[in-house]
Amino acid sequence: MESDRYIGVWALLMSGTHPVRQRLCGQEERRRVRGPARLLGLTEESVGDLVAWSLLLLGVVLALGMLGAVELLIRLSGG
Repeated sequence: MESDRYIGVWALLMSGTHPVRQRLCGQEERRRVRGPARLLGLTEESVGDLVAWSLLLLGVVLALGMLGAVELLIRLSGG
């Protein structure tokens, strides 16, 4: 039944072991990562943020590089 499923989900949320409840109550466990990032004391969340920012920066650098290459080609072609 549909109502039994909702009761089961509600019971899991209220049990204190569900990640959403732990996050809402500030009880979430910050999992440490392995490898070199562990030496820096980084968590999975902070590593994810670092990866996102580095990919954004890489995209900006590549875009500027392509604009510079196009400008150079225009100058070399005499335009």
